[in-house]
Amino acid sequence: QTESSETSKKYWPASSVIGICKAMGGSFSAIYSEVMKYGFDAERAWKVALKAKRGLADTGKPGAFTKDFVYFKGYRMILNFLKHGGQLCDLYYGKINLEDLPLIKKITGLKKPFWLPKYLMEE
Repeated sequence: QTESSETSKKYWPASSVIGICKAMGGSFSAIYSEVMKYGFDAERAWKVALKAKRGLADTGKPGAFTKDFVYFKGYRMILNFLKHGGQLCDLYYGKINLEDLPLIKKITGLKKPFWLPKYLMEE
């Protein structure tokens, strides 16, 4: 359960994941009801259902627009990487899979990433 509309804002990404999971097997109204069960207000539940069914001709059938889920999954992977001692600047070598980073770092002559945000340049 969420406490207030302001507090619930930090749970919005999770509400999107809930909506997408429900959308894979349910309708627009099923998504709306599911999100409401978790304590989100009607406006948030409507927006989640709308985003989950975006681009589908028949919102009553199973199926979902899953981009928000993919972003959330990636976000969680990065948090886990950092939690276990990973360095954010290592992710600037290029578009790489986190699992490949140990192999990439073994490349002879590999230079540190050239373009980094200012807040990472001090590391």
